[in-house]
Amino acid sequence: MTRSGSSSDSSPERDRRDEEEDRKRRRSPSDEEAPRQRVDTDADRREDADADNSKRRRAEEPEAAAAANGAPVAAEPAPERKPVNTGRAGGVYIPPFKLARMMQEVKDKSTPEYQRLTWEALKKSINGIVNKVNITNIKNMLAEVFRENLVRGRGLFCRSMMKSQLASPAFSPVYAALVAVVNTKFPELGELLLHRLCLQFMRSYKRNDKPVCTAAGRFLAHLINQGVAHEVLALEILILM
Repeated sequence: MTRSGSSSDSSPERDRRDEEEDRKRRRSPSDEEAPRQRVDTDADRREDADADNSKRRRAEEPEAAAAANGAPVAAEPAPERKPVNTGRAGGVYIPPFKLARMMQEVKDKSTPEYQRLTWEALKKSINGIVNKVNITNIKNMLAEVFRENLVRGRGLFCRSMMKSQLASPAFSPVYAALVAVVNTKFPELGELLLHRLCLQFMRSYKRNDKPVCTAAGRFLAHLINQGVAHEVLALEILILM
C-alpha cells in the first residue's frame, strides 16, 4: 500500500518536471540573448558618451586656463572661400542673380575668376537668344545678338547655332537667315561657321552618321541660298555624293 501510494504521489511531480523541461527546450535562444544584447548596446552607448565628454573636457581645459590667467584666447580662423568652378568640365549651375552678384563682388577685372564669370554669362546669353529665335521674332532677336560681344564669343555663337540646328532641323531657314545678317557685320563669324559645318559634314559622312550628315548638309544648303557660302560648295557636295 505504501509503495503504490508513493508511486501515485510521485507521478504528478514527474509530469510537472517533464513539462518544465519541454518548455525550456521550446524556448528559442533569441529570447534569452535579446535582453543581453540590449544591455550590451546600452553599455556601449554610455561608454561612447563618457569618451565624448572626456574629449570635450580635454579640449576646453587649455581655453579655461588661458581665460583664468587673463590671456587672450585665439579665435579660430574663418574657412577660406574657394572660388566657384564654372568651367566646362565639372561646372555647376549658377542662377543669374547670383552670377551678377559674384561679378559685382570681384574688384580686379583682370583676374581669371572674373574672366571665367564673364565667359559663363556670355555663353548663357548667346544660348538663350539662339533658343528663343523663330520666324516671328527674328527682327527683335537680331538687336539682342548685336548687343553681345560676338568678337569674343564667335566660337560660342557657332557652337550654339550648330547644336540648335541639329536638335531642330526644321528651323534651319531661320538660323541661316540670322547668320546671313550677322555675316554682313562680322564676316569672320560666318567663315568660322562654314568651316565647322564642312568639317562636321565630312566627319559624319565618313562615319556613315546619317542624321548629323543630313542636318549639316541642310544647313549648308540654306546658307548657300542666303548668300553666305558660294555655289561651288554645293557643286562639291554633289560631286562627293
